Amino acid sequence: MSRATPAPRSNPRIPAARDPHRPRFHFLAPRNWLNDPNGLIQWQGQYHLFYQHNPKAAVWGQIYWGHAVSPDLVHWSDLPLALAPSPDGPDCDGCWSGVTVNHSGVPTLIYTGVGQGQQRPCVATSTDGLLTWQKSTCNPVIAGPPAGFAAAGFRDHSVWQQDGAWYMLIGSGEQHGRGTLFLYRSQNLLDWEYLHPFTNGAEHQRFALFTGEMWECPSFLALGDRHILLISACNTGQEDFTAAFTGDYRDLHFTPTALEKLDYGNRYFYAPQTFADSTGRTLMIGWVKEGRSIPAQVRAGWAGVMSLPKSLYLDTAGRLCQAFVPELQHLRQDGASWQELSLTDGQPVELLSDTGRQFELEGIFTPGSARRTLLALLRSPDGAEETRLVLDWSEQTLTLDRSRSSRHRNVEKTPYSAPLPADAAKPYRLHVFVDASIIEVLVNGRAAITSRVYPTASAGCAVTLLAEGGQTGVQNLQIWKIAPVWD
Repeated sequence: MSRATPAPRSNPRIPAARDPHRPRFHFLAPRNWLNDPNGLIQWQGQYHLFYQHNPKAAVWGQIYWGHAVSPDLVHWSDLPLALAPSPDGPDCDGCWSGVTVNHSGVPTLIYTGVGQGQQRPCVATSTDGLLTWQKSTCNPVIAGPPAGFAAAGFRDHSVWQQDGAWYMLIGSGEQHGRGTLFLYRSQNLLDWEYLHPFTNGAEHQRFALFTGEMWECPSFLALGDRHILLISACNTGQEDFTAAFTGDYRDLHFTPTALEKLDYGNRYFYAPQTFADSTGRTLMIGWVKEGRSIPAQVRAGWAGVMSLPKSLYLDTAGRLCQAFVPELQHLRQDGASWQELSLTDGQPVELLSDTGRQFELEGIFTPGSARRTLLALLRSPDGAEETRLVLDWSEQTLTLDRSRSSRHRNVEKTPYSAPLPADAAKPYRLHVFVDASIIEVLVNGRAAITSRVYPTASAGCAVTLLAEGGQTGVQNLQIWKIAPVWD
C-alpha cells in the first residue's frame, strides 16, 4: 500500500457573508480550489460527491479528492478528504478524476494517478462506508496507453458492468489532433485487457461541431432505447466545452447519430459526471469555473462551484433533455407570481424591485409578434448593471448577455448563445437559478447556458421584462427567493 501525504488540517467553511459572490445553495468546497466532480454514487441511501480539490490554495495545484454527503442532493455535509497523493506512489503529483462503483458490495474508486510525468489508472477501496480509502498495491492497474498510439493524455474514466465483466473508457487524444476513447475489459477491476478505440473524433467529421484534441471526463450511459456519451472537449486555441453524443451501442462499439453541446456556456459547465440513483433517475453534476482573475480568487480564498444537480431524459423525439431535480423546490421562499402578462413593444415591466442574489425564476413565454423578449436579472437601482437573457424569436436563439453584468473590469463578460428548441408550436418554458455569482438557464429542457457574473450592487437587484418589435405573451411567471444551505 502506498504511503499517502498527510492531508492539511480541515478548515471551517468560509462564510458566504465574507464574499458576496460566494454561492449559498450550490455546493462548493469549504475553501480553496475545486474542479471536476468525481465518484458520484448513492450508497446506502446517501448521495456521495467527491471532487477535485487543492486544499492548500484557491488555485489549481497538487490535487486531492474532497468528499461530501447528502440525503437529498441539496443539503451537503463535508467529510474528510478521501484521497491524498502518495509521495512514493504513481499518484505522487495528484489524484485526478475518476468514478466510484459497487464491486460485489465493496465501494471501489477508479481514478487517474499522476506521477513521473504519466497519467495512469489507480484503484482504492473502502470498508467503512466510504469514509477512508485503501489504495491497491497493484497501482497503477494499467501501465500506460495502448501500444502504437501517440496518445495526448491518458486520463479520466467511465466504468460499467456488462455481461458479467467490467468495462472502462479512458479519455485521450491522438497524434493528429482528434480526441478519442480507449475501451478496456476486466473481471476484477485490477487486471485490464485493452480492446479497441471506442469511438473518436476522426470518425465524426460529418458533424459540424469540432469536438477537440483531447477528450476528458467521459460519461457513457444508457437512456431509454439509446446510449449517450458525454465528453469534455479540450481544445487548443478554442474554448473548451462538453459534447453530448446520442447514438447506438453494438458489439462494444458506439456509433453516434447526433451531436450537440450539452451546455452553451462552454467551459463554464465542464467535466460533468452522471450516475443512477435508487429511483431510476440518471443524475448529472458538472463543474462551474470562475470568471474572475486568479488574484481575485486568491483574495476570496476559494474558487470553483458545482452545478445544481439535474436529471437527464429523452423527449418523445429521442432528443437528450435536462431538468433541475425537484428536490430543489424545498428551498423556495417568498414566492411571487404573474398570470397572462402581455408585454408591449418597448415598454419595460418591472416584476420585482429586489430579488436579492439568490432566487429561482420559472416562466412560460409565447413569442407573439415580438422580434425579441428581454429578461433583465440582477439589475442595479441605477440601471448601470444588469445581466440580460435575450429570447430572440426571429433568430431562434437564447443569449446570456453579460456585457453590463458588473462594474468590475477584471471579470469575464463574453455573451453566450444557444439555439432555441425547434418547438414553434409550443410555448417556451424558461427556468433560471441565480446564486450570487452563478446563473443556470434552461429552456424547454434543451437549451442550457451556465455562466458566472459578479455584480457589485448589494441591494435593489431588480427583474424586468421587455418586448421588442411587437408583443409577447407570458402565460405564467413565478419568482422565489431561495433559502441558503450554507451559513
